[in-house]
Order: sequence, then C-alpha cells, then structure tokens
Amino acid sequence: MSMFELNAKIELLDEDGNKTYGLVHDYVDGKLYVSTTPDEIDLKIFRINDKVRGVTFKGSKGTSFDGVVTNRTSDKLLIYEISKIGNFTEVQRREDVRVTCSMPLYFTNNPGVLKMDSSFLYENIEDLKEISDRAIVSDLSAGGMKFNTKERLEANDEVRLLFYIEKKPFILKGKILHKMINIVRSSTNYSYGTKFIDITESEREAIISYLFVLMRKNRIR
Repeated sequence: MSMFELNAKIELLDEDGNKTYGLVHDYVDGKLYVSTTPDEIDLKIFRINDKVRGVTFKGSKGTSFDGVVTNRTSDKLLIYEISKIGNFTEVQRREDVRVTCSMPLYFTNNPGVLKMDSSFLYENIEDLKEISDRAIVSDLSAGGMKFNTKERLEANDEVRLLFYIEKKPFILKGKILHKMINIVRSSTNYSYGTKFIDITESEREAIISYLFVLMRKNRIR
C-alpha cells in the first residue's frame, strides 16, 4: 500500500464531472479497489469502462490520477476496480484548489442587498443583475475568487456575488481581501481577491466538482 493508504478517503469523477465518494479498500497488482455504499442516490454510480479521475489526500498532500473502471461488485458495499492508473499529479487540498478561468460576474456592495436573504435574491435574480456592476472572474476556488473590473472597491468591503456554473446561478457574499490596480494607457482596472463568507457545504462541493472538470479540460488542451 505504498501508493495508496488503506481506508483513505477518495473522490472519483467521470468526464462530465459526476462524482462519488468512497474509501481506498485495497491496492493489488496495480489495481485500486474503492468501496462506497450502493444506496447513496445523490452520487454517481459508474459503469465498467467509464474513465474516471481520482483524488485522494493524505494529510496536507493530495494526489490525483486517471483510471478506468474495469469491474464493479455490489453487496453491502459497492466496490469499484480501477485499472490503467496513471497521470499522477500532486494537488492542493480540495478546499484550496484554485483554477484559472474566465466567467462573467455580477457584483454589488449595496448595503440593502447585503442584508437581503439569499432565497429572496434567487427569486429576484433579474432585479439583482440590473443593480449590479459587471466583472470577469479570472480564477476560482471553493473559498473565493479573483475578479477584474473598472469599479473601485476597498479592502474589507463586503459584496454580493452572482455567477453561473453550467447555467446554475450562485449568489454568495464575499469580502474583499486585497486589490491590485492595473493602468493601461488611460484606462484603470482593478483586480480583487475575494473570500466567500457565507458559502454552504453543498455550494462548496458544487464548485469543487466544477474546478476538477476545468482541470481535466485544461490538461486535455
């Protein structure tokens, strides 16, 4: 078990970003066995020959790898056999994974909007867009983002953020940690490092899954 630690937590994702969680059950003759429970209806059940990306962590160090599902057995536990394992990459802890991207962002530091409940804002999303400024997200993590805009903000400002991941809206509250000023000819632009301060666990997991999809696409390119 030099490559994989027995009973270590592991996440498997297919090429579309569908995921399941499990434990390292065994590693024999170059084949990894991952156990999970067959009644987890919210998680992906993989088929034989599905290509997957695995991510497992030991302490502060993580490893991602590619593989193929070559067998699947089910009793009290659902066990996947993963073969053709390769393309090992050291990764950051899941919550720290940060990926370069480019996506539209709506944001506002309007005090009234900051006090509004997220459920109300989701119900009135078009109104939120109308009163918000525009920006471009340049990198994203489960803990925050960096975005670029012509609008001026200050460190410690709180902002409402609206962005889309695969057509699904995310409305989060963020706090500006730092800013950088970029002056090009007569135009001034600002880059803001922002921390999410009200993100739920389900929102965090959705962002993490999307980040690993982006990482896979970037490697293919």
